[in-house]
Amino acid sequence: MRALVLAFLLGVLAVIPALGAEFDARFVQPDTLIVKTRFPLGPNGAAELFESFGFTDALSNVRSVKPAFEGTFTDDVDFPADQYFTIRLRPGSSLKESIAALSALKNVVSVQPDYYLSDPDVLTPNDPQLPKQWYLDRLKVREAWEYTKGKGVFVADVESGFDTEHPDLKNQFDREKTFDYDPDTDDTSKVNDNKMSHGTPVCGLIGAQADNNLFGVGIAFEAKLVGSQMANSMSAHSTESVWTVNAAKAILGSVARGASVILIEKQLPSTSSSVEQSKVIYEAIKAAVAKGVPVVVPAGNFDNELEVEAAQEDSGAIFVGATTKSDKAASFSDYGERVDVAAPGESVYSTQQGESETLSFGGTSSASAITAGVTALVKAANPKLSPREIRKILKETGTPIEGTKKIGTLLNARDAVKRALDS
Repeated sequence: MRALVLAFLLGVLAVIPALGAEFDARFVQPDTLIVKTRFPLGPNGAAELFESFGFTDALSNVRSVKPAFEGTFTDDVDFPADQYFTIRLRPGSSLKESIAALSALKNVVSVQPDYYLSDPDVLTPNDPQLPKQWYLDRLKVREAWEYTKGKGVFVADVESGFDTEHPDLKNQFDREKTFDYDPDTDDTSKVNDNKMSHGTPVCGLIGAQADNNLFGVGIAFEAKLVGSQMANSMSAHSTESVWTVNAAKAILGSVARGASVILIEKQLPSTSSSVEQSKVIYEAIKAAVAKGVPVVVPAGNFDNELEVEAAQEDSGAIFVGATTKSDKAASFSDYGERVDVAAPGESVYSTQQGESETLSFGGTSSASAITAGVTALVKAANPKLSPREIRKILKETGTPIEGTKKIGTLLNARDAVKRALDS
């Protein structure tokens, strides 16, 4: 193992064109690389050997090498945690040169910067005359409630924050499963009631309480919400930004805490690449799906065709596009063969932080939250269905969308639930 790590680290000195060298420096940590090795190096092997052999002097641009997932929710999932390492570079080091050097090594599978993930842009049209929650009938959600309302399902929102004390949400969160992942301490024991604007309406769409004479109702209102918060105090961008490794840890943490459905409300910034272009998030999604947990992901709001790597195996995630009130593909929605289904992405009303009533929410944020709610109904109707079977049902029971922009089929909750019951 020592010889392998020695070759791994000394190879940083090579300078060869590399996979992952193209990136926008505005959206990455300037001193961090995520490396996946072809073989496990042990939980502390890289860091210990790095110090014991005195590589600090030999490789002046490398500050430290640490296991990326040490002690993180990986024992019971098929996720290569012992092959991922975080390399910290010294100030002034070149990310591109370091990526090129590491990528050239035969024992390195991938090298990527640590991108920050942003919330899909929230579209908030100001039209108070719009009927609230019109999408419930449009997607036949009320008819689906004749069969199930989501009881027994736990929906995790991988998110930057939520108002867990909102009057329409406070009884819906499972307090034992909800956690606030602190990337600086790896502490998941606390719950920080972060009253940020994005997670609160997302959770309201999924599971706002019913029959309480308050505001609206969630699609799967008998399901329980699991808040998987990813605070990132080190972010240089905004309080809503999250680094890719932290997002992967939150996904794995949601699986470990018993989530039945996972919604990832994050996207790579200003790119036509899906969040799966981050190798570490892609593998975390695969691990969740392998454990029987459907994963829902917003396609994005850049009006771009999502790129799919030909060599990359299907992760099993459900990618969601956005539609208008007239059931057309929204102008902003990302599209392409990778997008599976669609749901409303404009004039969607939901809970907002604090004690205010509702706000008009939108984008693929609302579309994916709605899809997570419908996925919860399908999961409750037939818990034995695999994530890929659920995705297939959602796609096949949906309504075709007119036009040439490929964003999948428009959800039909009633038909999806009935198909699940008959499966």
